[in-house]
Formats: sequence, C-alpha cells, structure tokens
Amino acid sequence: MKKSIQPYVLQLISSNTLRSIKRAYYTCARLFTRDVPKLEVFIKVDDPYSLLLVQALPKLEEKYRVTITARVIINSDPVMFPELAMWNQHSVNDAMHLANVYRLQFPCSATGVTHQARSVFTAS
Repeated sequence: MKKSIQPYVLQLISSNTLRSIKRAYYTCARLFTRDVPKLEVFIKVDDPYSLLLVQALPKLEEKYRVTITARVIINSDPVMFPELAMWNQHSVNDAMHLANVYRLQFPCSATGVTHQARSVFTAS
C-alpha cells in the first residue's frame, strides 16, 4: 500500500498549487506582522562564487527590498568537495565567465581570488 500512495504524496508535496498556497500564507503573515522579507546568505572567504555574490547583494537588496544577513564560512566540510582541486579550477573559470556576463569584477587567477579573499577576511 505504501508504494501505491507514495507517488501521490510526493506529487502533492512538490506541486505548484501547494507551493503557491504556502507562499501566499507566508506573504500574508509577513504583511500582517509588517515584517520585511529576510535573505540569509552564506559567504565562504575563498570561494569565487561568494566574491561575485558580495558584489550582487546591494542590487538584490534594493530590487527586492529585503534585509540581508551574511554568515561567513571559513572552512567547509571536505566531504562536500570530493575533487577539491578540480572544483577550484572549474569554479574560478565559471566565476570569471559569470563576472563577464553580469558585469562584475573578478581577478584573473585563482591565486588572486584566494589572496584577495584572505586579505578581506583578515581586514574584517
């Protein structure tokens, strides 16, 4: 019986209708309490994507009228990155491409990212 009900339950949980209902509920609750929407971001000091995110946060805050809370991550779990060297190289290449597309600033090398991130973290 469990196998026969499971697809329907999963379909209900992931349905657009339920998502819309939940979104409307939380929007009404936020309007009732006059609360400002909150955005919590996690920034890793030597992550190329975080460098881009920090540059985009002021525009996001202005456009969506949200309160942003930034959490700084110093170390990440090695299990998250089984091929760390490969991920580092691809993330730098990807971040350079994204910086060009969205007109953001990005250093030309991975060592530039790490050096810049470490100096920003030390300063803060």
